[in-house]
Amino acid sequence: MQITDREITKQELQDIYDDFTKIEQQDGLASGEQVRYSYTAEENGMVVGFASGLTQYKWFILSDMWVHESYRRKGLGSQLLTMLEEKVKSIDIEHIYLWTSGYINPIFYEKLGYKKFTVFENYYDEPGYNKIGYRKDFVQCCPVHHDGYEMQPHVQAFINKHNLQTTPQARYIDLVSEVGELGKEILSSTDYGKQPFAQTSKHADEIGDCLFSLLALCSTMGINAKDALHGALAKYAKRFQQKGSIGSND
Repeated sequence: MQITDREITKQELQDIYDDFTKIEQQDGLASGEQVRYSYTAEENGMVVGFASGLTQYKWFILSDMWVHESYRRKGLGSQLLTMLEEKVKSIDIEHIYLWTSGYINPIFYEKLGYKKFTVFENYYDEPGYNKIGYRKDFVQCCPVHHDGYEMQPHVQAFINKHNLQTTPQARYIDLVSEVGELGKEILSSTDYGKQPFAQTSKHADEIGDCLFSLLALCSTMGINAKDALHGALAKYAKRFQQKGSIGSND
């Protein structure tokens, strides 16, 4: 094996991209065809405004948003972006995101309901001139996408604060006990299957106890719950693609 700093060829780079695609397919991802949608504003044969972007699964990246200097602060930018939003919503796009910078652009997007998801401070080597990522969700997101994975550090912090450290064996017994309590509550609330299920506040309490016990077990064993879940989802996706079910059939 040799490791050098040579430039790879276009074909070699394409082979790498093809392998990325192969890995995604093995993980069960459908082919995500990108389609560009745009709106152009013209006056007297001159382009004075342009909004454009690409679809990717349920997401849309706004790649271009521009208004001629003479037409700025007259509502044209808002009109173009709103039209583009309505278009992509009609094809079931659920989220839109973009990158922007400067001092005025962030104000424009925030007025239209966009929220920051990251900031690269002083990205352009100019104090206060940041590169900012904005997003807008057309459907309600599952909270786990934003902060659900932060539960494990919170659980560990609680354990540390109250000196609740113990062994993995003890955590496992606690988890089994809490799952049993959840099962008992589900069965008793349905008269052991004789009545339809109806959610009660006790169910949420027991689920909370189960989550605490599971995340505490993960921390005690040195396992990152996020990584473990991602690994399980990839495994199940591959099984479903190969066998039509997620069971191991061992």
